[in-house]
Amino acid sequence: MVAAPRMAPAVESGTLEIRVAAGDDDAEELANRFLDVASSDLELTVELSAQTVGIRFRDLGIPAGATITTAWIQFTADETGSAPTALTLRAENVGDATAFAGSGAITRRPLTTAAVSWSPPPWPAVGEAGAAQRTPDLAPVLQAVVARADWAAGNDLAVIVTGSGTRTAESFEGSAIRAPHLHVEWTAGPASSTKTGGTTTTSTTTTTPATTTTTTTTTTTTTTTTTTTTTTTTTPATTTTTTTTTTIASTTTTAPAPPSGIRDIAVATGSDDVEQIANGWIYAGSSDLELVVDAGTQTIGLRFTEVPIPRGATITAAWVQFTVDETSTAPAALRIHLHDTASAPPFAGNSGVSNRPATASVTWTPDPWPVPGTSGPAQRTPSLAPLVQTVVGRADWSPGGALAVVVTGTGTRTATAFEASLPPRLHVEWSTGSTPSTTTTVPTTTTTTTTTVPTTTTVPAGPSTRIAVIGDYGSGNAREGQVADMIDAAGVDAVVTTGDNVYASTGFDRLVGRYYHEWIGDYSGIYGIGSFRNRFFPSLGNHDYIDVGLAGYLEFFTLPGDGVASLGTSGNERYYDARLGDLHLFILNSQPEEPDGLTPTSIQGVWLRRALAASTAEWKVVVFHNPPYSSIPGKTAQWMQWPFAAWGADLVLNGDAHVYERLEVAGFDYVISGLGINNSPTPSPFHSASRVFYSADDAGALFITACRGAMELEYRALVAGIVDTHTIGTGSCP
Repeated sequence: MVAAPRMAPAVESGTLEIRVAAGDDDAEELANRFLDVASSDLELTVELSAQTVGIRFRDLGIPAGATITTAWIQFTADETGSAPTALTLRAENVGDATAFAGSGAITRRPLTTAAVSWSPPPWPAVGEAGAAQRTPDLAPVLQAVVARADWAAGNDLAVIVTGSGTRTAESFEGSAIRAPHLHVEWTAGPASSTKTGGTTTTSTTTTTPATTTTTTTTTTTTTTTTTTTTTTTTTPATTTTTTTTTTIASTTTTAPAPPSGIRDIAVATGSDDVEQIANGWIYAGSSDLELVVDAGTQTIGLRFTEVPIPRGATITAAWVQFTVDETSTAPAALRIHLHDTASAPPFAGNSGVSNRPATASVTWTPDPWPVPGTSGPAQRTPSLAPLVQTVVGRADWSPGGALAVVVTGTGTRTATAFEASLPPRLHVEWSTGSTPSTTTTVPTTTTTTTTTVPTTTTVPAGPSTRIAVIGDYGSGNAREGQVADMIDAAGVDAVVTTGDNVYASTGFDRLVGRYYHEWIGDYSGIYGIGSFRNRFFPSLGNHDYIDVGLAGYLEFFTLPGDGVASLGTSGNERYYDARLGDLHLFILNSQPEEPDGLTPTSIQGVWLRRALAASTAEWKVVVFHNPPYSSIPGKTAQWMQWPFAAWGADLVLNGDAHVYERLEVAGFDYVISGLGINNSPTPSPFHSASRVFYSADDAGALFITACRGAMELEYRALVAGIVDTHTIGTGSCP
């Protein structure tokens, strides 16, 4: 007798999203077993030679014996890469993975027999974090670990990557909010099944290809097909008419999915997850977030920066993921809205969370949170897609803006904050194309007219290089550290200075290495491990000579540094060149102590003219301390008014004047980024060439993004935010 079908009992399940949480949790081990835990990127796996990469994820709330149904790691591209690459991913075969430390710390670990191969497609654009940067399903690898007898919920897990070729991903040091993150889905019980007699069929999820169906119907159809393609040329229209009699199979085809993106963005600073109490006072230093009742009812503000969604994109999914800090099971009723603005500023001032214009809201009645450290579906908000859609659909929204989420309501759910190293994360998915279409071809006797119309193409921008420019900054105070944190969060490729790197005799390590050691190649200071290749390019200022001296500068820096592309023709480190992708830097010494001269016909001047002519980079930027033009009295350095434009330069960067100023002289741009330690007193510009002028007690940095067709400038201050944006060229960068 055949038994009636029955369903197995419902099973407990969970989903985790866990990002690398510390610099020593994503590491590279070189062939000589040297362990680099401070690199700003992860070469998977060949840099100068093949290396082994280790990635450790902490506090996985997966119960012992769980069944892993889906798992993958999402990377973010730090550099472009298209050469063939073959990678193998395994896990460390232990119940609780320890931190990476010491020589051979990755390769000496026992590995799972289970392995997953990955041949990633090309990574054409820096900053991408989509399907091409996502590993295949790692469920078999993780299953081998959580099935161990010594595995327990809350343990740590390490994934080890070996192979050939190179794909370069962001690391924690390069950008904490773009560090690798692990997605895991699991069940704690048996999969649902249908039992008939002695046969059990287990349900699975399968993606099937498009189907093909053959029919016997014959019809006569006249079809007109118009093809419009964006190309680089314009051609006259042509028409071709062909009559054929054909019997073919009926085929249903689904067009490729439209361009899309997916990003997990963590709160990046302690001031971006805050609690506003009833009197309007904002507290930004707590290690947890009470949603929303603590001593009294409060308003929670969460700010997510560098959101890369294109304007007008269609938001397909969005939510905020919290992590439990304290057990909370009493009823709670929360309401969530977004700040309705083009880019949400930091939380500041009395009632600086609650007084913002609001989008529509969604309600959330969260389930109990019984276990600290849990970060699963119960800690995930309902869909915020309609709210995010409102913001990115604004005419003034631009990719890279900030989104602010505001939570009000009653009851309490206590989540971890940035200060506890487990900040809230915004997950967002979007599409920038139309809905995929379905086309059916039937057996026909056809007369087909094909028309090719004149077409025009806009060539897309290529991969971009991004740098931060600071000047007159070397004070060693907290504000210098805040600018360094802003630069670190921006995920730039290099830091460039316009001089006056120190303002005291305590030395370059105390005033520069303290905040920028992870960018400096051949670093030998006391604050940590430097960069595997140099990514810090300073120029000399008068205080570098006065307060420490040229010998101290040359001893501390190695310029342009190991691993840096350079013409290498200057023969010294006082002035030099460094090429970063499409951007070529030419660092000069404008100080009177320079033995090779300060005139266009001097040794230094002739070197620059020849070096600019020899460069094949699209963008050529000259950097030195003393500005040829300035609105600050006494700061115009006429001796540096060289014919930069005629020699082929595209931009000149300077410091010395403690302001941000952009000037245009005979159609050529000069930018002063010298607002590091304090501001010059002039309240307004007086130079006729001045286009943008900012003088305030407010430090900042100039960010430059260079790609094929454009060089985009953005000056950002700690308090004022974005002060100036300017584009050189006719294109735009991704």
